[in-house]
Amino acid sequence: MNYAFLTQDIDRLISVIDVGNVASQNVAKRLGETCGERLEMEFNKKKFTVDIWGISREAWRAQTR
Repeated sequence: MNYAFLTQDIDRLISVIDVGNVASQNVAKRLGETCGERLEMEFNKKKFTVDIWGISREAWRAQTR
């Protein structure tokens, strides 16, 4: 996360996490991400329900001070 915000001109980072993947949800929370939109995705003809977790550059800056 630090590398991305320090080297790229982006305003937001996201993680796409399966709704049943509690371990990854906990990592996202520890990183300061918040849960947003829920989507259905298809990969190799299989459907998955995912949550979009994210953090803005401003929120990242606030937690790194």
